[in-house]
Amino acid sequence: MPVRAVLRANLSLVRLDVHRGASHVLSALRYHWSAVPLGLAAVVLLVLSAVLSAPTSTALVGAGSALAGVAATRIIDLEREHRAQVAQSEVSHQRDLDETRRIAYMALACRETERYELVATTVNALAHHGSAVDPDQAMTHLITIIRGGPDVDNSLAWLRGEISRLTLELDARQTGTSL
Repeated sequence: MPVRAVLRANLSLVRLDVHRGASHVLSALRYHWSAVPLGLAAVVLLVLSAVLSAPTSTALVGAGSALAGVAATRIIDLEREHRAQVAQSEVSHQRDLDETRRIAYMALACRETERYELVATTVNALAHHGSAVDPDQAMTHLITIIRGGPDVDNSLAWLRGEISRLTLELDARQTGTSL
């Protein structure tokens, strides 16, 4: 690889890192904007305290320190609020993904049965809410149960087994033991 190409690639990476860093700082300032005036006022008071005479200087140091404390408290509160919003956003996003997946299972099941909502909701719960059941296997068994047929007894036994397994797991969690 020619030296110029390597230098161009490295320069592009540096530009990207600088851009990301600057956008992160601007984002933080934009989020913490309400604490900035308090911090600036604290700095001004502390600088003035260095210039003025003793009694006034002492009062300005006290006021500047108090404003600095208020600004720091505000930043901490804003950060807590931001973290809570991010966590809530993540929970909401996961719920949306789960619902989208459930609807996709409905699309798969609707060709096989009119009870596709029941099938899709059950498949989604069994396959993705901690049970780790194969979704294709669950879909096949549930459709067989709803439609009937020669394998219905096998599918009913499979579903009863899953219900028993879930019940044992729930009982173990309630008593504080692990399976």
